[in-house]
Amino acid sequence: MKAGQASNHSGNRAIAIYCVMLIIFGIILLVIVHNQKPVNGSIPYTIERAEGSSTPDAVQYTWHVVVQEPVRIKDLKYIAEKLIEEAQAGSSFNALEILIYDYSEYIGHGYTLGRVIFAPQGDLRKASTVKAGDYDQMSIQWDMREKIWENQLSPDEVVVWKAWHDHYQEHVAQGITPDKNLVNKAVADIYKLEVSDVTDILLKQEYWRYANFDYITR
Repeated sequence: MKAGQASNHSGNRAIAIYCVMLIIFGIILLVIVHNQKPVNGSIPYTIERAEGSSTPDAVQYTWHVVVQEPVRIKDLKYIAEKLIEEAQAGSSFNALEILIYDYSEYIGHGYTLGRVIFAPQGDLRKASTVKAGDYDQMSIQWDMREKIWENQLSPDEVVVWKAWHDHYQEHVAQGITPDKNLVNKAVADIYKLEVSDVTDILLKQEYWRYANFDYITR
């Protein structure tokens, strides 16, 4: 390679790295500015499902909650504290688990936004160590996930994602080990998509579920 070509190559690489760094810095700045706003106390949410998993020694509840618009960790904590107060106003319990999602279709497939445990030492396994209703002996354990909401799945993508899992579980219920490639093809045919579109949606949801950018706002 000639000296001039090497110089041009190095220059282009430097420009590309600089552009990537600018994009990353811009995203971080946007998230920081967004999180400097005060807690939004009017974010709508719904308790989609309330389950009991009580034992002779302890009363435990699990609430599945869906938040209908973009939230930050501080908003999620505010919502969770309101839910804990609401639970305390009802029947006495030893432990409460709150799972928070951005779509109801995700219920049963792992929470996406947060998990909150209100129990003795924040541990469900210690529920039987206190009396039901002895809330002063309980504390909160937080597992909240800060999201970049531009990466959230669209409603149409969630429909495809849910169809894939429903199709997969139908085979499992029949005692059949599904071939994921065949499931991909079946769902793609139903929604007139390319197989690659289906796999992209599955990967996007997997990333969305576990992604946590809380380190940006600490």
